[in-house]
This record gives sequence, structure tokens and C-alpha cells, in this order.
Amino acid sequence: MDVREVGYDCRDWINLAQDMDGFLKNHLFAVLPNFDEVEEELDVNSAWKNIRDNIKIAAEQSIGYYETKKKKPWFDEDCCMVVERRKQAKLKFLQDPVEANRDNYFNETQEASSTIRNKERLDEGKNE
Repeated sequence: MDVREVGYDCRDWINLAQDMDGFLKNHLFAVLPNFDEVEEELDVNSAWKNIRDNIKIAAEQSIGYYETKKKKPWFDEDCCMVVERRKQAKLKFLQDPVEANRDNYFNETQEASSTIRNKERLDEGKNE
């Protein structure tokens, strides 16, 4: 359930809590096993694994599965190095804001942007 779908505003938290309680009873607790029927010899780890798996199943049924973002294959070691140099230059400039550090940070930012842009363009050229 998405709060935006239901149309709650900031003043309606009590109704939201009541609706979420009903939502959990209907979706989550419906897939959890009845613990009275579970064997007494069930250890803590297997009980936790059972609860964790059931929570995942209920969440996937009610919310859906989140697709991870695709990684950028062109972002290689060179890109990591220029980004790291840019971060270090920024930290140095923030700690000691003199003109030389500002210029160094500006140059590192330009170099990082240029390197990343060129790598991305090369990768786009391969895919076409």
C-alpha cells in the first residue's frame, strides 16, 4: 500500500496507523505460520529464518519486487581515480579555502567531467 495512493495528509496519522494494522493482518500475518503448531524443538535461528522468509514473501506480494538500477559498464578504474582526486581536492579546498586550492579543485572537476563524459561516449558508440 502506498500512502500517496490512499491520499493521506499529514494530519491523518491515526487512520493511517489503523489501516496499516489491518494491512499487516491481511497480508503479513496471513502467511506466517501458527506458532502453536510449530514443534517445540525449533531453534531460534530456524524460527528467525522462517519469519524472515515469510516477511519477504508478504512484502513481495503486497509491494512488488524492486528492480536494481543497471550498472554503468563504462565506469572503470580511470573514472574512479579521477573522481577520487576530485573528492580529495574538494576536501582540501574546504579545509583551506585559498585560491590555489580552489583552482586545483576546479581543474580536477573539469578533468573528472571530461574523463567520465568521454568514457560514456565511447561506450555509447560501441552500443550503436
